[in-house]
Amino acid sequence: MAQFIDVKKVSEVHARDRVNDVIVNPTTGRKVVEKLIIHRESISKDDIKSFRPWDKDEFQKGQLEGNFTMVYFKPTEADKAAKRSKPPQMLIQEDYMAFGSRVGSIAT
Repeated sequence: MAQFIDVKKVSEVHARDRVNDVIVNPTTGRKVVEKLIIHRESISKDDIKSFRPWDKDEFQKGQLEGNFTMVYFKPTEADKAAKRSKPPQMLIQEDYMAFGSRVGSIAT
């Protein structure tokens, strides 16, 4: 039976124009992030592949306080079928060591 743990997930809110379309930076092709929000989510310990400490960039430092951890998940069958090269991941607001002690012994 899978064990679940609660985490504080960091999500991006993208900037939108007057007709509610997401604004894309023309030089980078990336969506423009307006702000970051934190909400609670439950994740399965069995789905976690690894995790590591996360160093905030200047934008994140201005928006959020505390330490962060990047969690990498095992690819699902849908990820494998879509041949995604980037593993599923989630940024959470929790210290790396504290998260590691809650998760238990997972190879990082």
